[in-house]
Amino acid sequence: MSNSGKNLKIKQTIQANKVRRARMEIKVFEVKIDQSHLSNKKQKLLNDCFVQSKWIYNYLISHDGLFEFDSAIKTIDVNIFNKDSGKCDIIENRNITIGSQIKQSIVDRTIQNIINLSKAKAKGIRVGKLKPAKEVNSVPLKQFGVTYKIKGRKYISIQGVGKLKVHGLEQTEGCEFANATLFRTKSGIFIKLTCYKNKETGVKAGVIGLDFGIKDSIITSDGDKFKWNFPISRELKRKQRKMSKKKKGGRNYVKQSDRVKKSYEKLTRQKDDAANQFVNKLKKYEKVVIQNENIKGWHAGLFGKSVQQSILGRIKTRIQNLETSVVIDRYLPTTKISPISGEIKSIKLNERLFVDGSFSEDRDIKSAKTILCFGLYKPNLTRKELMGLPAEERASIFSNYKFEVSKLFPVKQEALAL
Repeated sequence: MSNSGKNLKIKQTIQANKVRRARMEIKVFEVKIDQSHLSNKKQKLLNDCFVQSKWIYNYLISHDGLFEFDSAIKTIDVNIFNKDSGKCDIIENRNITIGSQIKQSIVDRTIQNIINLSKAKAKGIRVGKLKPAKEVNSVPLKQFGVTYKIKGRKYISIQGVGKLKVHGLEQTEGCEFANATLFRTKSGIFIKLTCYKNKETGVKAGVIGLDFGIKDSIITSDGDKFKWNFPISRELKRKQRKMSKKKKGGRNYVKQSDRVKKSYEKLTRQKDDAANQFVNKLKKYEKVVIQNENIKGWHAGLFGKSVQQSILGRIKTRIQNLETSVVIDRYLPTTKISPISGEIKSIKLNERLFVDGSFSEDRDIKSAKTILCFGLYKPNLTRKELMGLPAEERASIFSNYKFEVSKLFPVKQEALAL
């Protein structure tokens, strides 16, 4: 087959994939490479993926001809540190063992970095040049079937490395694989798999409103309350104190720093897992309405520690990415407005019941219901527009939703302290 015929076939395949995947949902899964049974040779090849990626990246940004780089090269010039001069001014030619597709992916990533800098500069943002990297901790694997392959239920083969045992591949069952990324942290080496899966069909459970809070992390319009608490453990605090006593930059300092980073990675993964589990439950609803709360600003307030130990920011970001999410204006008075009279009532922070005449309800549940009503009434409603309405018309926004005297609901402990 001629090159033109081959290129045409590739183009048609890409177009067919785009059409098919437009009807599917995208998912990203992480699997961990089992390094406990790796041979020394494979361990070296795996580490070389990151080291050689750094060589190529530094070469690209320090030489002209980025767009003419030959991904088929087998050797590359690397700057080596010179003890006498204290600079990296010794040039040594070293062998490259990673696959050509991976090399080309690194080139594409570098080009994209330059394009991003150019766009930022066009917007008036002050930018500098790309600087040589001390280390590269992620390697793109852009083509399934070439740069990486799935071998059964427990193995992945990477171009230039070979077959590797992984944990967590069972979660990709029924998925169509796209690109992937090989990355490493202090906790180990992982592969992030981008997959496409047929959208789940079924009857939706209706609509729900969510109110973010401090005392309880999330309150729903159905009356459920959830609280997450992930404080820094005593063990991690002890590791941090131990690190502070080491000589900065020394070998023991670096080792202890790695232990601290590993503990923080574990804490981050626990938070991510709790957030993913909660948001996954919300996918059954036709609409999920939230208020655009200033979670970042809460960190600087009186309850900064409580907010830091929760996962509100993660949950908010994930909900906003849902196709069914509706986000209302942050300045709407969801706590103070009365669903009975439409008037704005003064309520103190320590008052846990909202009262208007004979009506009383838990203030947080009332807020969640109010958020839902605003989202169903007019998602882009502003505070100025709302306050311009007569009180009777404001009250009519809530007339189709049931507000009643409610019991104080117990908090669901979705995540306990570590």
